[in-house]
Amino acid sequence: MDTQKYTLATLFAELGLANDEQAISEFIYRNKHREDDINIVDAKFWSPSQKKFLRSAQQSDSNWLPIVNQLNTLLKL
Repeated sequence: MDTQKYTLATLFAELGLANDEQAISEFIYRNKHREDDINIVDAKFWSPSQKKFLRSAQQSDSNWLPIVNQLNTLLKL
């Protein structure tokens, strides 16, 4: 049974990024893109392993997908 809590903080930790509130806010501010047609996976700021994780979350419709979609939305606001 999967008991992990899926949040922006846990997603950032999974991606190897600082995951406190301020670090998440700064990351989003620094990396905002306004193009609606850019898939979050295709953003230039991800490392290859981060892209692989995000792509896997999208393709497998994993438990991470809702939070990946949330981050995608935040990057486009």
